[in-house]
Amino acid sequence: SLKLFKPSICNRLDRNTSGIIVFAKTYKAAALFAKALKDRTIHKYYLCLVKGRIDKEGMSNAFLKKDETSNKVKVSDEEGDRAAGICTAFRPLAFTDEYTLLEVDLITGKSHQIRAQMAYLGHPLIGDYKYGDRLLNDMLKSRCRISSQALHAYKLVIPAYDDNGISRFSGTYRAQPPEDMKELIRELFDIDLKDID
Repeated sequence: SLKLFKPSICNRLDRNTSGIIVFAKTYKAAALFAKALKDRTIHKYYLCLVKGRIDKEGMSNAFLKKDETSNKVKVSDEEGDRAAGICTAFRPLAFTDEYTLLEVDLITGKSHQIRAQMAYLGHPLIGDYKYGDRLLNDMLKSRCRISSQALHAYKLVIPAYDDNGISRFSGTYRAQPPEDMKELIRELFDIDLKDID
């Protein structure tokens, strides 16, 4: 019932992922936001640090299947039983031969999608012990004191023109990454995030 509605979270992030969380104060706002997410009217962008060099934009389409016993997902090019189609677009913001800072546009939004898909492409996230490179993570953790995976929901874009009523909240919303991630970006690429959009 509308009278019993309490402010609620409208989006979710994987554990150990930082970034923008949207709360709705009313049932109507929660319903509008949920519909806009489902219709992919809202665009969610993430910053992530990955192993290896990615020097051009790309898009990856694959299939993701969840393994409930291990709480992991498996990515494949083949559609299998109970597999969901996933799509992730990415563009490099900075790179060296060893590391890349990516902006990721989450076109579909499945659990562990970015983490598993980037690992599947041979570029696991820095700090991700579930899908990543344990030895590299240990080395960077001791060197840079990074406390979690380098994945941050940094930008949410709500367009001004849509047909579902969410446009009154239109705009671009940003959140800075945690200090340890910013420090790692400065150390690896000698850049400041203020220089990046």
